Amino acid sequence: MKMPSVICCRCSPLQKRTLTEGVKANKPKNFQSAVLGIGDGGNDVGMIQAADVGVGIVGKEGKQAALAADFSIIKFKNVLGLLLWHGRLSYKRSALLASFIIHRGFIISVIQLIFSCVFFHVSIPAFNSYLSLGFSTFFTFWPVFSLILDTDIDVIF
Repeated sequence: MKMPSVICCRCSPLQKRTLTEGVKANKPKNFQSAVLGIGDGGNDVGMIQAADVGVGIVGKEGKQAALAADFSIIKFKNVLGLLLWHGRLSYKRSALLASFIIHRGFIISVIQLIFSCVFFHVSIPAFNSYLSLGFSTFFTFWPVFSLILDTDIDVIF
């Protein structure tokens, strides 16, 4: 269980699935880890479905693994690109959303501070509950959907 990866070959589909479920159940609890199942044939479908993330390779044995997987690739060499690209996009979107939420809270706090200073440090809220809820909902709702439309562009220098 302390190995960084487990590779099995010449196993039956049931053995592959059981091994995947065993690794998934006994992975260390002290750090975040996920089980990735990669296969290229119909005998790998159970393993791919038991894993946290399944990658199917369209191969000579058919498309059963690719159809059962979370991600489908043409060749095994594309796994690294898939992992790096998916991780990069996930990190960028999470960082953007966290930054937006922090700035939204900062704006509300600064407005309340200015309101309190202008009116001689009175402890009255600047916004009633409906305005505060509307501000939070409206300005949080649209940026989440803007992440869906976010795409990278190629810049040629």
